[in-house]
Amino acid sequence: MPEDAAMDAAFMSAAQRAGGVEPLLKAFFSFLHRRTDFYCLIPHDMEQAQMGFREGVAKTMDGKQIPLAGNGGVTDRYYWTQNLEELTIYLDIAANVSAKQIECKITQKGLYVARKDTNKVFLEGDFPSPERVRTDECFWSLERNKDATSSTLIISLAKSRETWWDAILQGEPEIDTTQVDSTRRMEEYDEATQATIRKVMFDQRQKSQGLPTSDELAKDQILQDASQLPGSPFSSS
Repeated sequence: MPEDAAMDAAFMSAAQRAGGVEPLLKAFFSFLHRRTDFYCLIPHDMEQAQMGFREGVAKTMDGKQIPLAGNGGVTDRYYWTQNLEELTIYLDIAANVSAKQIECKITQKGLYVARKDTNKVFLEGDFPSPERVRTDECFWSLERNKDATSSTLIISLAKSRETWWDAILQGEPEIDTTQVDSTRRMEEYDEATQATIRKVMFDQRQKSQGLPTSDELAKDQILQDASQLPGSPFSSS
């Protein structure tokens, strides 16, 4: 059909200008995220809505989720939010389960959550490498929901360093950290925090392109400077 041929030509031209199909898709989904309501949740009473997602359905771009409002993600068991310092996990639990029946083990490298009396495992795994948490600042609580038909297990994890996590556990659905939305303007933070945010953003971009992070670049510079010193063991000569 002439209309299809015209669209094909337009898409081919766009793909060529973008540098390929994958960059074109990234640009297209980024446009939907920034400029349309395509990724908005649909209220349950709007059955005929033409755009948006039902609540609980992951919104993805190239295999990764667009971050939720709290800069986190969602799985079939829980959802989570984060800022630069901490993460919070929200896990639905049956209303007849008490806090005494919950076993929650938080280590620097991973997490284990189960029901003691039935040995049912809710969460188990390692945090994304190389991320760690400060266990002495982590905690959890069980809160009864308003409808009294279920409870929510809330787990707060203190990050060992200020950075954006793409998942809670290895192998879980990942978010696209390049789409994280900071609700505060850069100038509202103190100078030290601004420097940290810039470093995090720079390192995330470097990692996504397979390039060395700021720490790796600094180490390389130290070695390069050391190699210029007389009698240096790092000298190439």
